[in-house]
Amino acid sequence: EADEVLVEHEVALDIKLRPVAFDSKAAWCRGIIDLALLRGDRGIVGDYKTGRRYPDFDQTEMSAHILFIQKPKLEKVKQVFFWTRYGDGGEKSPEKFYDSKTTHRDESHKFWRKTIPRIERMKYAFDNNDYFEKPSGLCGWCWVKTCTHCPNK
Repeated sequence: EADEVLVEHEVALDIKLRPVAFDSKAAWCRGIIDLALLRGDRGIVGDYKTGRRYPDFDQTEMSAHILFIQKPKLEKVKQVFFWTRYGDGGEKSPEKFYDSKTTHRDESHKFWRKTIPRIERMKYAFDNNDYFEKPSGLCGWCWVKTCTHCPNK
């Protein structure tokens, strides 16, 4: 049983990685956690996924590290993807209902050191309307015909 249940929980940090209100002008990064269950020094961050199974933990890892800042007693967070459309990708095993990984508070320094430059690149691109060309599985749907990776020129 969880001591605290957070649903559609809005989180935000300022540039110095301090908690701020979600709608604060000082917010440097924001997120909404689908589900968090907290008990003592442990927690679970759950994210519901409706599409094809693709376990990419960037979003839930960010949520875990933000929770470490907001909840000082938290030491370990299990990140879980709940696949709500089980079987759509041809999966037959019951293990495919979810994917998980565990993150520890002592990994936060390394996480922020690799993540802050990524966020700063995104901020630069947005502020300057200067987006870096990068191939993606979504290239076929992209509207930027001048990109060297666009197959729809």
